[in-house]
Amino acid sequence: RMLESVRKGFWQPPEAVRRELAAAYARSVIVHGMACCDHTCNNPLLNQMVVSLISLPGVLSPEMVMKFQAAVEKTGGKTLDRQVRERRELQKSLAPAPGTPAAPKSSVQDSPRKEQREAAPEKTAAKPVKGFRMKEKDNQPKETSLSSSGLKWTILAGVVLVIVIFALGGLRKEG
Repeated sequence: RMLESVRKGFWQPPEAVRRELAAAYARSVIVHGMACCDHTCNNPLLNQMVVSLISLPGVLSPEMVMKFQAAVEKTGGKTLDRQVRERRELQKSLAPAPGTPAAPKSSVQDSPRKEQREAAPEKTAAKPVKGFRMKEKDNQPKETSLSSSGLKWTILAGVVLVIVIFALGGLRKEG
């Protein structure tokens, strides 16, 4: 998700962070395989960006880059270049022509979230975020460390009682 937000321009971390995220994602795909969801295996543009980042000298070895690309292509059933080309063609065919109003939705199955994911980020004025404010928690106990439970006192009384019984028993045998 972080890489996708980088790709769409929602987040601009330093280049070292981008490379580390891409390398961690590629290693995960190589070891565990592709997790198929909308933002991974169904997103050739993301995978193309990851290949370009991990191909930089010093990020991952060429063998690891090839393994990642092979995993992506195996999951997609096509070469990564072909997946990217087909995705861009699809986006062009779905985008309304300049100067024309957007076409009405043709089906209930069309998801507004999907349209938002495919759209380029828009520059809008920042709005204040509403929610809860995080507060620092004091981990120091507010009470003493003595337990208010009667269990400790019951055990202590039981031990004292056993000692008293043994002492009385010892005194009876002598007398």
